[in-house]
Amino acid sequence: MPIFSLKKKFSLFFRINHSNSSGHCHRFQDMMTESDIQFTLKSVDDKIAPMKQLGTFMKKSFGNREDAANLLLSIGLFFPFFLALMLLASTLSFAISIPITPYHFVFSLVISIVLYFGLLIRYISALSRRKAGFLSLLILVVILISVVLAGYFYDLSYDGRLYHQFSVSHMATGWNPFYSPYQMTGHHPYYGQMKKSVWCSIYPRAMETCAANIYALTGRVEQGKAINLMMIFSAFCIVFASLLIVSQLSSKLALLISFLLAMNPVSVTTMFSYYVDGFLGTVVVSLFALTLIGFRKKKFIYFTAMAPYILILINIKFTGLAYAFFICLGIMIGLLIKKQPIPFMKTGLLFLLSGIVGFILIGYSPYITNFKKYGHPLHPVMGKKKMKGLMKRRFLAIPKNLQSKNRFEKFFISILSRSDFIQYPHSTELKLPFSVKRQEILNFKSTHVRIGGWGPIYGGILLLLLFIFPIHLYLSRGRLIDYLWLLALILLSIIVNREFWYARFAPQVWFIPFVLVTALLQENSGIFKRIGQVLLVLLLVNALMVYWGYFSYQVPASVKLHAQLKRIAFKNRTVELNPGIFKSARMMFYEAGIRFKVVDRISKYRKKRQLGHSIEVGL
Repeated sequence: MPIFSLKKKFSLFFRINHSNSSGHCHRFQDMMTESDIQFTLKSVDDKIAPMKQLGTFMKKSFGNREDAANLLLSIGLFFPFFLALMLLASTLSFAISIPITPYHFVFSLVISIVLYFGLLIRYISALSRRKAGFLSLLILVVILISVVLAGYFYDLSYDGRLYHQFSVSHMATGWNPFYSPYQMTGHHPYYGQMKKSVWCSIYPRAMETCAANIYALTGRVEQGKAINLMMIFSAFCIVFASLLIVSQLSSKLALLISFLLAMNPVSVTTMFSYYVDGFLGTVVVSLFALTLIGFRKKKFIYFTAMAPYILILINIKFTGLAYAFFICLGIMIGLLIKKQPIPFMKTGLLFLLSGIVGFILIGYSPYITNFKKYGHPLHPVMGKKKMKGLMKRRFLAIPKNLQSKNRFEKFFISILSRSDFIQYPHSTELKLPFSVKRQEILNFKSTHVRIGGWGPIYGGILLLLLFIFPIHLYLSRGRLIDYLWLLALILLSIIVNREFWYARFAPQVWFIPFVLVTALLQENSGIFKRIGQVLLVLLLVNALMVYWGYFSYQVPASVKLHAQLKRIAFKNRTVELNPGIFKSARMMFYEAGIRFKVVDRISKYRKKRQLGHSIEVGL
């Protein structure tokens, strides 16, 4: 704000006080000389100058679509770069027998900012040092907000509390999965020595490793979930940039579609938990968006930006390895079809090196360690000792009426049934498309709605599109070839998973209608554009129902749990804690400043209170 403007406001303030206030205000005015006021106003102006410059920079950057897309890419691509570097640093630390420390996160963040923006300034864009500084500040703000939000909302999920937090807390306190994957050596201050946990040992743990870096720094296990929020924000930026580059959609429509893709039902219902499926979904949608940009711009640099995503995706879970392979395969086929031999060779080499580093180095535990112990890197999914037949069906708890069906029958039964947590021996309940019961919406409080997990009316929307899109394709006369190719790539990554009826196992199923709707919306006029607008509204309504179901439970539940823990801590005495199957409740009590004694059963002489599912407290 200019000095003269502030000066006028100060003068008005003094005139009002001169005529209406008591004597001490007159004395204060008399003490203030013109030079004092001028100096004060200049100081205020100097302090707000950086914010004014940031606002000017953002306004200029969003002046046209290309500048806006470049800015969004510069912001969004930082987070996978940062997480991949943190994964690599942690792995190299494990390799030389150094556990995760509070310095790992800070080191990874500082090195990421220096390397990332150094590369942007020198090789990729005409980004000045000042603009790089502003973007760095924005990124730090996003990280801080993510950590604060993740720390406030409790992980109320089953697997998150059962073993994901277990893995995070002990990697942060000494466990080295590189050398002792099956003999945990972590010494947690309120767990004691960690016992053997098969779930922590045999599965990839990219998210848990990154979360352990945050936990080692902050001492709050819930704050490790900030990884989910960072990647949702990153996915939004990347998808928004891709739509600005490759489509003719208005900025508002591109903004809405980007938001809905980043905030897909799986990512939203797992965002405040340690379930890794939403994290996987944000990585996959970002890869698809970068693929679109790479083919449109025909620049190798956009395929290079996929390397961190591949490193992360391979190490999120076993299905991530399959998704990474088939997405890379689809991109290579696309380059081959387009007859681009040089990009084909360079991209192929990049993907090969990323796969080797991700699988053999970062993924040494569990892929190589599983191979040594069980004879197959993907144990217990594959190999001689894999789960099969009845054991596998019981582990997945496949609903009774789906057990004899093939993968496609399971999928269509799932999306045309009521959204619910249904498992064996129960069966799904079919419904009319677009019919919704209130309980379906409320069921999305769960992190893993097994049936109809993409929303209560998703099935109806997809059926309409399967009827409309072939007609649109026939009348388009080849204009939709890019959308067909992207759709084929998405479908390829989906059908490799036999259990893609389960939303948590295939979050990219959510992307299918958006590809088709985007194609409809790009018609200049006519019935297809109107249909696209209606379907986008339906997708928004479907997403809002999921959001309402999740947040209407998550927010009050976390607020209530905070209040309960605060009341217990206020009593300032040792309580009895029966955590049941959720041993991670010990961390929650310790971090809340509550003294406790772990028991198998609450004493009859104490008042028993229930804290969520399975956790009992004796006061």
